[in-house]
Amino acid sequence: MQAQTATHTKFPPAVLAMQMPATMARVAPVAPQRLLGKGDELFAEGDDAEYFYKVVSGAIRSYKMLSDGRRQIDAFHLAGDIFGLEAGSAHRFSAEAVGDAAVIAYRRSRLAMLIEEDRAFREQIMSATLRDDFPSKRSRHRT
Repeated sequence: MQAQTATHTKFPPAVLAMQMPATMARVAPVAPQRLLGKGDELFAEGDDAEYFYKVVSGAIRSYKMLSDGRRQIDAFHLAGDIFGLEAGSAHRFSAEAVGDAAVIAYRRSRLAMLIEEDRAFREQIMSATLRDDFPSKRSRHRT
């Protein structure tokens, strides 16, 4: 498990305005945004799932390390995708940047307020949840 020691970087307000509806800006304080370089880990399997994420740019890969050292890819998350929203208290997968990437982190404890106040965000969460509940619809890759 990795301690969250990476530097958090704020995006300019114009970038945030494009990514976040006005309602969300009002009701949900956003955790510091993160800029990641290739291979930077966002979270590790087993880390506390205090935040869930939305990709602003780039791509994030979620995966599990297998006992024989191979990596099993769960999914690639692209701009606009929401991921890392767990049913339990810990992340089931690790996540890292495929190349340069930017993500917005949302506090999991604010989820109820977010989906109550913003219909579009509620629909994005529903879509992300359904996608995660039906992994057989996604291809699995091993590297």
